[in-house]
Amino acid sequence: MKVAICDDDKIQIEIIKENVNKYGIDNNIDMDIYTYVSGEQLLNYKYIYDIVFVDIEMPDLNGLELTARLRMDGNNSDIVIVTRYDDKVRDAFFVQANDFINKPVSYDDIKLALDRSCRRRMLDKRISLFKDRISYKLAVKNISYIKAYNGYVLVNVDGVIYRRDEPFIRFIEEVDCNLFCVINRGLAINLLKVEKYKNNIVYLSDCEFRLSRRCKHKFIEKYVEADLLYSSSR
Repeated sequence: MKVAICDDDKIQIEIIKENVNKYGIDNNIDMDIYTYVSGEQLLNYKYIYDIVFVDIEMPDLNGLELTARLRMDGNNSDIVIVTRYDDKVRDAFFVQANDFINKPVSYDDIKLALDRSCRRRMLDKRISLFKDRISYKLAVKNISYIKAYNGYVLVNVDGVIYRRDEPFIRFIEEVDCNLFCVINRGLAINLLKVEKYKNNIVYLSDCEFRLSRRCKHKFIEKYVEADLLYSSSR
């Protein structure tokens, strides 16, 4: 995971860096960290980062101005504004920052920001699926359901059925087992695609399925969790 930290205070840089490294160790993620002491310095390097931690109070080019410049340049990195002032939240999101954390920075704050970034990246992740022997790269978030069929899976993406020669459970783990839930034997649905649930019927935008009694408790639990985990990541 490529992480940039931009702050004119080197002590703050080290605090954030230490917590980012701890997150990587705790979650078995390789962290490639770049540090900058000014917004101009960061802009001079055209690296693509997964997430950028930006101090809001910097001379010459402050964090809000830097974020606006990055967005104007087409940079789609997740940007986290770091500040001591709560009244800057609105300004941070006005310049299209993804997140906001307060100083003094804690590990819990860094963990929450990185968790959210990882979920956004998972939703945007593209996987290979096949139709008529042609390979397509499609976004995980657009999958409606996954169905087991004779040792492979059928995958509905925006109403079109694709195929993948992979066992059902292994495929669900690949796309994100937190986002998909098995609702009856050999069938998993994208929890973010659920429009309503009534009388043991799960309604998606383009189809509906019966929920088995065995899967009911797990479905309700995961449906609530997914809404909390991904609501800010869609």
